[in-house]
Amino acid sequence: MIAYAAGSTVVLITKNNGQFHFVNNSKNNITCITFSTNGKYLATGEFGNCPMVRVWEICKDGTFQGQQIAELKYHTLGVLCVKFTHDSTQLISVGIQHDKSVAVWDWRGQKKIAENRLTSQVNAMDISEDGNCFVTVGVRHVKFWMLNGKEKALSGRSAILAEQRNNTFLDICCAPGNRAFALTDTKLLIVNTFELTGEIPYSITLGPLNHLLIGFSNGHVRAINTETIEVQQLPGIPHYLHHDISTASGHETFYQEGINAVKSNERFPDVKALLYHQKSKTLTVLYSDRSIYQWLLTDSFGQSLLIGYRNHVGAILDLEMVPKNLPWLPAGTFMTSGVDATIRFWSLEKPNENVNSILTSNILSPELKKVLFLSPDEKLLSDHADNHSGMIFSDPLDSTTGARCLKLSPDGRHLAAGFRDGNLGVFDITTDKFEQLISVEAHDGEMLCIEYADPQKTDGHTMLASGGRDRLIHLYDAENGYQHLATVEDHSSSVNSIKFIPTSSGFEMFTCATDKLVVIRRVTNSSNGISLERINQFSSPSGLNYLTTAPDGSLIGACQDRQLRTYTINGKMNKQIKGTLCEEGTLTKLALDPSGTYAATVCSDRYVYVIDISTGECAA
Repeated sequence: MIAYAAGSTVVLITKNNGQFHFVNNSKNNITCITFSTNGKYLATGEFGNCPMVRVWEICKDGTFQGQQIAELKYHTLGVLCVKFTHDSTQLISVGIQHDKSVAVWDWRGQKKIAENRLTSQVNAMDISEDGNCFVTVGVRHVKFWMLNGKEKALSGRSAILAEQRNNTFLDICCAPGNRAFALTDTKLLIVNTFELTGEIPYSITLGPLNHLLIGFSNGHVRAINTETIEVQQLPGIPHYLHHDISTASGHETFYQEGINAVKSNERFPDVKALLYHQKSKTLTVLYSDRSIYQWLLTDSFGQSLLIGYRNHVGAILDLEMVPKNLPWLPAGTFMTSGVDATIRFWSLEKPNENVNSILTSNILSPELKKVLFLSPDEKLLSDHADNHSGMIFSDPLDSTTGARCLKLSPDGRHLAAGFRDGNLGVFDITTDKFEQLISVEAHDGEMLCIEYADPQKTDGHTMLASGGRDRLIHLYDAENGYQHLATVEDHSSSVNSIKFIPTSSGFEMFTCATDKLVVIRRVTNSSNGISLERINQFSSPSGLNYLTTAPDGSLIGACQDRQLRTYTINGKMNKQIKGTLCEEGTLTKLALDPSGTYAATVCSDRYVYVIDISTGECAA
């Protein structure tokens, strides 16, 4: 079983590729995870306000639990690493750089047994093979701590580092025979001292047959014999950074692509962490592009790929669903865009032979089917640890890259993307080439919303509207190469949402912005071109972040004061209900179920709320 952290959620992947998850009780990011030796419990450390060490029960009587059973409070700023002792009776936690604390816990009794202060930034920790001590390593720091369970003050002894005393130690691995092996950022493996030539080492773990496994930059893993210090390169490498996952139809093609990529000096993601499971001979590797691979190792260190998972690097900005079966994409396919300047196509459904799809299965990821790369910049496709702590990654939320909003055309042929630099792109998704049809410099600032007018609901034209941070709204003719039709300047602040509502004569276009104003214009096509007549406007008590239509024809807005407000199309407010359970933050997005009974709201407090619109009660 693999566990990894995604924000304040722990995701568990079982050996048969099933998934479970549980959510942290606080809004803090989870920074570290460890399993107990018997695999029944899992401990997490977190970063943020009042960080806790939490212990969860995973399974009970063979069924998934995900229940928190212990909450340990001591660290004040954040927890960098946690580890169960070999008998799982105690838990060790180390604080982040400015927290400067280490503690040993009786986690069942929820009490601290021992503690001490740290003077240096710590990057990693491991427990000795006999379980009598543990080792912390960091900036000019290697220290051995005695685990006897009796002393209130945790006793520690610094290693004698001699000429290596000014090094930064990145990772530590304890091996049989009371030996510890450490990696430095100057490419050294500290045994006595052994220089690692080539790439920078990042992670170390105990492998098979008295070997250490070390993960390096550019995707390499090497095995080092702890007796002879003989180095052996493992043959398996991951995908290169701009690799199209849809081409990995079989192992032979994937391995050949890797060989060709090495020859052409393509860049591969760095190995950020690795773990070896002795019983199943499985090597699990986390790479800097947030992908996870599992390899089966043979006794001669041959590798065969078991499964992989490919994820966005950084924040996901928007998601768009395919609502019905199309001749090229099945229903349930969805597209996501992220700050890594990619658009990714996913499907959680099992392949159906009776449904056509241009998306094919691959050997690397069960769900991810296709990746569109929107930028040649390789830096966007790799995670970079921040300067404060080696293991806490910072999302480039303030970047200007990536598609901020996605919209599928009414006929399902085109996918429109509004970019953070203000450009508009439209892709043909009816063929496996996913050709970009147009690229338009539309807005001076970030594009915040795009919307198609559906001609099937009237006898009108297919139009595309875009709104941005520059307060402008542009309209394009989707049936004639997305020619520019008109520009509207109705708002005094960022345009957050656009909706087309069909009428007998064409469409009415509703636009809302953070200036609290909803403006209604009648859109009609004629032989002389497009007409945009302003027919009404109304004001909301708070800025609107999103606007959608209910099945009964009314409008529902997600507001910055966390309220859901329902309006008639003439602007009269019918109802106001609370869209969250929190007292802070703002609603950012809203979706209705097909019957219009429930609203799913996304709040900046990181929760999704399901609200009963008629009563205002939170259903989930």
